Amino acid sequence: MDMDMNNDLEKRISDAFCVFDHHGDKFIDVREVGTVLRLLGCVPTEVISATESEETSGEVHLTKFLPHVSQLLIERKMEPAPPEEILQAFKILDPENKSYLTKESTTSSYT
Repeated sequence: MDMDMNNDLEKRISDAFCVFDHHGDKFIDVREVGTVLRLLGCVPTEVISATESEETSGEVHLTKFLPHVSQLLIERKMEPAPPEEILQAFKILDPENKSYLTKESTTSSYT
């Protein structure tokens, strides 16, 4: 991978991370990691346990997050599901072919 592509990737990850850095200290709440990953077009996996701060439990620091997520993105280990797979999942939740879901129909399927 060339240096420009690596810098662009790191900037993209850092920018997404910093959207949720409310205190400007390069830490985000661990509960925001999934949102950051989705913003990057990824499906969250076990990133939280690998990047959570040991000093301040419940937070993720950019210096730990950046290299870990960069490597996952480079290796394409966190690709979003293809559209066909998402459509198939939607059809399972929409057995009556209404072409829409309601909160009631999705929660009643699992209770």
